[in-house]
Amino acid sequence: MCLYDDENFYYANIGFDDELGINLGVLESSLGKLSNVLEKPVSLADGRVYLRADYHEASLQFFYSLDGQYWAPLTDNLDATILSDEHTTAGLGFTGSFGALCAHDMSGQRAVADFDYFDYIDYIDLDSPPLAMESEV
Repeated sequence: MCLYDDENFYYANIGFDDELGINLGVLESSLGKLSNVLEKPVSLADGRVYLRADYHEASLQFFYSLDGQYWAPLTDNLDATILSDEHTTAGLGFTGSFGALCAHDMSGQRAVADFDYFDYIDYIDLDSPPLAMESEV
């Protein structure tokens, strides 16, 4: 999840659908208006999945991997300016955007999510790859 506040965020998420089974989707909330980024969620097999967010200046892109080696793009470049002080309606000015891992038990059955790691890599040199946040779920 890459977020500014509860109204402005992008959320790469693993869910379950009766038709697709386990799937990977991306939600966007801009000024509180929630929408699906993907036309259709990506169907996944049972097992590990790795998620990555590359954040560079005004651009954010999500990737996923089934083996931690080969990364497939999950989204095109997204508008990361929605994660900024200038985009918020609160007018308060904040401390900046965040990268986070989270889990929501939508079943009410006390289901758990296991996260093996979270890496935050800040590439300062502009000739290097963008900021990457990576996790295994």
